[in-house]
Amino acid sequence: MVAIAALSSAPAVAQQRTAAVPTAEEATAGALQRDLGLTATDVKKRWATEAHARDIDRTIHTRLGKRYAGTWLNADGTRLVAGVTSTKDAEAVRAAGAEPKLVARTSTDLAATKAALDEHVRTATKSIYSWYADDTANTVVVTAANHAAADAFIAAAGIRDRGKVEVRIESAAPEIQYGVSAGDYFSTTAGVSCSTGPAVVHGFLTAGHCGTAGTGAIGGNNVALGTFRGSSFPGDDYAWVETNSDWTADPVVNGYGSPWPTVAGSQEALTGSSVCRSGATTGWRCGVIGAKDVTINYSQGAVGGLTRTTACATFGDSGGPFISGNQAQGTLSGMNSGGNCTNGGGTIFQPIAETLGVYGLSLVTTSHLVGFNNRCIDVPNSSATDGLPVQMWDCNNNSGQSLTIAHDGTIRVLGKCLDVAWGSVDNGATIQIMQCTAGNTAQQFKLTAAGDLVNPRADKCIDVKDNSASNGAGLQLWSCAGSSNQKWWRG
Repeated sequence: MVAIAALSSAPAVAQQRTAAVPTAEEATAGALQRDLGLTATDVKKRWATEAHARDIDRTIHTRLGKRYAGTWLNADGTRLVAGVTSTKDAEAVRAAGAEPKLVARTSTDLAATKAALDEHVRTATKSIYSWYADDTANTVVVTAANHAAADAFIAAAGIRDRGKVEVRIESAAPEIQYGVSAGDYFSTTAGVSCSTGPAVVHGFLTAGHCGTAGTGAIGGNNVALGTFRGSSFPGDDYAWVETNSDWTADPVVNGYGSPWPTVAGSQEALTGSSVCRSGATTGWRCGVIGAKDVTINYSQGAVGGLTRTTACATFGDSGGPFISGNQAQGTLSGMNSGGNCTNGGGTIFQPIAETLGVYGLSLVTTSHLVGFNNRCIDVPNSSATDGLPVQMWDCNNNSGQSLTIAHDGTIRVLGKCLDVAWGSVDNGATIQIMQCTAGNTAQQFKLTAAGDLVNPRADKCIDVKDNSASNGAGLQLWSCAGSSNQKWWRG
């Protein structure tokens, strides 16, 4: 079966491919090169900047307070830029590690102008498409079919200083991503096809327009998947589906022919950051974040608090996840200006933080696998070297202990897979890390309800060698005995 963003069904069907495949990081780098026209060096520079940008932004926001005028990554994603309204603040921005840009308005000023438009949403005709604060342009943007409609909307909101608002004409209204074609990954009992979003405990997120509370969800294999437990649209565009006992949520995203990226958290990426999305129709696509707190005037009603990106999508992708690095960002709501992955155009997503907060949900993320003497499975020195045996070590937050039990039956860490050395089925075979190879039965494991971590091909368990309770104890394959040195749980 095909999975989107973190769902697996029993029995799972692995992709039948024997060739070694690139790591998830390599595959995402390739998608960014394809979709953004970057070189491999460009991608590395962008990722390095994005890794530090959030911390610098927090520092600048703290130092400037009410004078804060936004931050964003520049066009090639290699420098963080910060708006400033004085030369004194420019020095503070440089000291924090960003490039200052002199602007006329603070973020608070822009937010007040946008709020005035929000308060008059009922005066927005169907010719008004969206409005949002654009930090990079230091103005509030109204997108519309024509200037006359935009002018009337701005006047109705009582905005007399037109320098605060920029009108941008777009060729078509944004559309929500309904899909009714057969074969999409998940459909509803109401006949709508969508894509699953990031996994949460007991289910997954998706778009609110995909279904209302109480609607049934059906998996791509035509097996009952679960039930919508909460949904909001319009106003918002979020929902969550509680899955039934036949399905398990995993912290992975379908890479569609590439390794599946893992989800480690939900830290919000800055404007200008790279972002990728997955969906049942167009697969794995990437772009950059263009604007936040966007209000979209859909034909069904206005939806606020959304984020615009340049990543493409089309019908049936709705509800699918947006990921920046390994951080979940949200779920696909719609596409801009009639675009798709053939003729261009961007996308709009519902940020994840609001959805999790409203329903009190917890994101499923990569986790530790804890075992004998409460120690964790660990890759020594977090080294991604093929053939390196794994060990037991005191649990900590290093990347060598951040494991994902993925939909395809693999256990992934550092872009590699846990592996039975040489594909052995013998007692005492070493457990190591190795390049992930689709369909490789030496890399298939199942964590049972009894806490056994079983390799189905050998029908044997991962075992702490010699019952050692010490740091550095090795792991091996051994006949399942139900002993304490063979018991595991997610930490």
